[in-house]
Order: sequence, then C-alpha cells, then structure tokens
Amino acid sequence: MGWGRGARECGAWEGRSLDLSSRRAGSAYSLVQARQSAGSWQQRAPPPAAAPHCYRPVEASSGLGAGPTRWRESGGRGTFSWSLWVGGGGESWSGCYATMDAAEVEFLAEKELVTIIPNFSLDKIYLIGGDLGPFNPGLPVDVPLWLAINLKQRQKCRLVPPEWMDVEKLENIRDHERKEETFTPMPSPYYMELTKLLLNHASDNIPKADEIRTLIKDVWDTRIAKLRVSADRFVREQEAHAKLDNLTLMEINTSGAFLTQALNHMYKLRTNLQPSPSTQSQDF
Repeated sequence: MGWGRGARECGAWEGRSLDLSSRRAGSAYSLVQARQSAGSWQQRAPPPAAAPHCYRPVEASSGLGAGPTRWRESGGRGTFSWSLWVGGGGESWSGCYATMDAAEVEFLAEKELVTIIPNFSLDKIYLIGGDLGPFNPGLPVDVPLWLAINLKQRQKCRLVPPEWMDVEKLENIRDHERKEETFTPMPSPYYMELTKLLLNHASDNIPKADEIRTLIKDVWDTRIAKLRVSADRFVREQEAHAKLDNLTLMEINTSGAFLTQALNHMYKLRTNLQPSPSTQSQDF
C-alpha cells in the first residue's frame, strides 16, 4: 500500500499515519510535503520509511506559520503532532510522530537485507515487498532478515554476517565514536537490532560473536551517553532547535518520548508565567 495522490487548489494536506504492516498500529512517522505548482497543490514523494496513511484537507494560509504542537497519550503510548507552512507559493508540511517501542523498531529492522547461503533449491518467489531468489545450494542470495532467521531455524541455510560485523572494523568505529563529540555515521541504521537478532539466532555463523557483542554494546553506551548530555544541554540552555545527525531509530526511541513530553511541560510552564496582554495594559 503506497501513498495516495491528490491535489487541491487552495489548501495543504495534513497527514496522519497508520502502519498496517507492523505488529501494532500507530507506529509510523509520516511527513507530507506539498508544493504549489501551476495554481494547484501537488503532493511530492514522501520519505522512503513513511507508512500508509490517510489525508484530510486543512485551510490554506499565507506567509510563514506553525501550528500548535500537541501531545496525546493513551494506554501508555503518546503521539506528538506538529505542522509548519509557508503559504503564497511556498511549501507546506504537516505530520505526526507516534512513539514506538523497541519491539516495533526491531520489526522494521527485520526488513533489512542479509546474505544467506541456502542448502536447498527453489524457484524465485514473489512477495509484496519484492521478488526473492532463485535459491540454489551453495550460491549466496540476499533475503530479508525475517526470512533468513526462519530458514536458519529450520536449518535450511547459513547466514553470512554483514561486512561491518568484524572485530577490527567495530573497534575502529568504537574508537572514532569516543573521540568525536558529535554522533558519527553508523554502518547500518539498525546496527543494534541486526547484531542482537543475528547473534541470538545465528551466532555459530559469526566469527568471534562474543567480542562483536561487547563492541556493539560499547558503541551503543557511548552514543546513548552523548544523547543524554545533548538533551540535558538542550533543555538547560532553552534552545529552539537541535541538530541530530546520524542517530538511529532505536537511539531516538530511547529518549524521544521523554524529551518531547518534557519540552511540552516546559512550554506550558513558561506560557503560564508570562503576563497576559490585559494585565500589561492595566499596569501601564
């Protein structure tokens, strides 16, 4: 299921997401971007990671503005919604961010491609996500991680570890991460989840599995410590925005919900402390 298409002459589109492919609903991040072209609003392509969604039109606006941010919590889960527009021939964005738990992030990681060496023969199989195979004994083939784990559990294949899952390379990544103040690029956006799944289900196919587990944990701890320091500095200095490059989804998930709630409460406190216009006019 893909993103729907539509146009509206004097309006923007507000996106709301529902990830129908995940184990739980409301676990996706969507961003709708529209541009005014030839007198009508045309939807542009969404990010690759965006999920299926539904649309509803919102009023058109001119100039630059931002809609109110809202935090809604239900059943222990929260949704942080926002909107931003640039009217009069500009662009319009609106969307929502729904918090995910670790199991949902791991589910997304299972879609990553890994290499296996099958011990069976099978013609190409046709799935919604794409074609896989053919499978021939002894010949490497790329498959999603969820399928690789399933075949491994049935002793139908041998998993080939990713190139970055090497002790020497991970030591370099760890040392580089410790030296830099900012977050460094990771070899995979799901490095933590892939390591956990591969070592739990195919440790016999990964050389020096225990050392790799330790190195990945060191990298993770270093990056989470940086994230906590950055969040603390962001709140203390009352910054308006922050640049978070090279963070993975699991890392953002560890502190994203807490940080957005904290900022929302701080905003309410600051708003209540500011005198109202009527009070200022009376004092004058």
